[in-house]
Amino acid sequence: MLVLKRQLGQRIRIGGDIVITITEITSSSVKVGIDAPSDVSIFREELCNGAGEPRRDAVSSDGGRR
Repeated sequence: MLVLKRQLGQRIRIGGDIVITITEITSSSVKVGIDAPSDVSIFREELCNGAGEPRRDAVSSDGGRR
């Protein structure tokens, strides 16, 4: 596991087409924005079942990611 220290507004690039941006920092959480191609699935870990497959409600009805 790679662990990085970032500040508000700083970014992390994964490969050539995925960018993670730190958008908000509070005393108890960090909010990140993820820019990725539409063919890359992004899911929060807690929305996946035990088999590692995303549940149907992991993607909103308008096609956006949660």
